[in-house]
Amino acid sequence: MNESIRIRIQLDGTPLPLENLSQDGVILSGESSASPRGLAISLQPGNPITEFRLRRVRTIQDWQPGVFRFSVAREDGALVCRGVDSFSLPFGRYRLRVMISDLDPLDQPLDIDVPENGPLEVVASFRADPRVVTLVTPVEQFDDRIRAVVLDAGSRVDGETIPRWLEGPARPRRKACLLNILAKARAAKGPVPKTSLIDGIQSIFFAEVDRIYVSANADFLSHLRTLAADPAKPIYFEGEPKAAEHKKLLDQIGPAHQALESDAALFRLQSFRQEGRPSMQAVVAVPPGGDPNRPHYADLDIDLGNPLQDLAGMFTHFGEILNPGQTDHLKLADRLARGATKDFHYYKVVGSK
Repeated sequence: MNESIRIRIQLDGTPLPLENLSQDGVILSGESSASPRGLAISLQPGNPITEFRLRRVRTIQDWQPGVFRFSVAREDGALVCRGVDSFSLPFGRYRLRVMISDLDPLDQPLDIDVPENGPLEVVASFRADPRVVTLVTPVEQFDDRIRAVVLDAGSRVDGETIPRWLEGPARPRRKACLLNILAKARAAKGPVPKTSLIDGIQSIFFAEVDRIYVSANADFLSHLRTLAADPAKPIYFEGEPKAAEHKKLLDQIGPAHQALESDAALFRLQSFRQEGRPSMQAVVAVPPGGDPNRPHYADLDIDLGNPLQDLAGMFTHFGEILNPGQTDHLKLADRLARGATKDFHYYKVVGSK
């Protein structure tokens, strides 16, 4: 049996081959960044006959009720879905949905008929996110402390300086994420008057749609610990982070990526969370022995809910762990343009979904 589904991607009416596929997602042809976009594929039976065939496969494979597994590979720039073996993707009618981060699906789900002993080729159409980030304040006029981080000689994203990167074709959600987190870090008060959490941050070396990675000094960790010990609890200490997503920070500073630390695997992670909503989380990579003379690193993100303070926040945060692209930093723009971060909010979002 050779049943398979070949999915070609079309963006704004133009065929768009896939450059790469990994467990982190897909990279589209011509992307300026090596950061994969999250990918999800849903395949549901389209009629009772196909549903019966799927139940039979599930019984043979000894899968749990509701579970159906298939493999996904990249071939000739397309996504190809097959069964886990040659008999486990039965022919029949299905409803197919393909989701790619930062792209709006068009005319989905697709009703498809997979032929017996043969492949099916379909086109999944998407529209690019029409929203763009436009700076309303030049980098040269940013707050002194934010500007020091942005213009630091070590600050690079996708091989470019931060000002050049902000002007370039990187995804708008990544730009908004970087600017939002800098605003939150600057607005967060330090342990003594007239200090800020951003004071311990030195440079930026990675930016995604939902987090940035920074290098910092030992004072950054010390300030977080002091704030966590404050009875007012402006910061909570969470211990070692549970989500595997945060361990990617150690990969990034290790020999295979940034090559910042040859012993990156020996760094230990400590998680701190800001009180309130939306809350900033800082996962700090502490060098072996807590050596204060060595660089520290941090994974910074903003959660829509605070799982330490309410159950609703817990469900929101778990959803973000399962789908890292869920925190839409472009939507956060209006909220961060008010309150404590308003003086450090330097962009506007042009366009809407």
